[in-house]
Amino acid sequence: MTELSDAHRVLPQAPRLTSASANWTGIYLAHYRHAPGETCEHTMQQHVLDIPGLGPSVPHRRWLNGKRHQYSLSHGEIDLCPAQVSHRACWDAPIQFLLLTIEPQFFQQVADEAELSPSLLPKIKFKDALLLQLAHSLHHDLMAGCPAGSIYAETLGRALILQLIKTCTSSSVAPVSLQPSRMGGLSCRAFKEVRDYIEAHLDREIRLEELAAIANLSPTYFCRRFKQSTGFAPHQYIIRRRVARAQQLLQQRKIPLVDVALRCGFGNQSLLNRHFKRITGLTPGTVRTEVL
Repeated sequence: MTELSDAHRVLPQAPRLTSASANWTGIYLAHYRHAPGETCEHTMQQHVLDIPGLGPSVPHRRWLNGKRHQYSLSHGEIDLCPAQVSHRACWDAPIQFLLLTIEPQFFQQVADEAELSPSLLPKIKFKDALLLQLAHSLHHDLMAGCPAGSIYAETLGRALILQLIKTCTSSSVAPVSLQPSRMGGLSCRAFKEVRDYIEAHLDREIRLEELAAIANLSPTYFCRRFKQSTGFAPHQYIIRRRVARAQQLLQQRKIPLVDVALRCGFGNQSLLNRHFKRITGLTPGTVRTEVL
């Protein structure tokens, strides 16, 4: 699990929402709102993305390795401060922002899997639509209670790192070349073993690394090949299998809806209702009424 204790000590107020209890691996997300203020000079152990929320541009003064930058940071723009870079910031108006941090070990693991050797550079006030989309998807997942468990965040985190390498490294990144044996989906045997594992563990959190290990693939390649086999990313497939399990359990009149949710791996009945209706068009209560 990624901690952000350094930022908690440096920033003037506690975050309004964090992923500290979400059991994400390699990444951490926090949502802040601050009055005008500043930080002391510090270094972080993680790579840090600062993503402002909706609202007017906020005047910033930022020092990276002692070099001063003065500018206004607006919604849709991003600041990147790599790990171990000396940093200080000052802002002159109220702000809200997402702080997304990436553990260097996780960053390097994804880079190694993609056969890349990147070196992140500080970058301020840049735009990248895909990075923003991935960061906001993580935020929305966190606000929704992480219905697919940590596997969704791990999948998005890997995609975010690859995009970050493309956008903010010291040299251009060549496309990943795949061996011919990797071009198709999972083998029949690997898919059966992964599918059986998912079915046997729908009532608990399922990690991307667990599934990738079953298929004897890196998580990055596993995601690609799994989607080629099923048409769904792993987290999407798991949610659909949980809804299918719920449909079966709803046939049993004595099981309360809250227990149906827990047996299917949804943290609460509200998450079950949301995803059940999104996928089937009906609420669990409606289906239970029809059965009765």
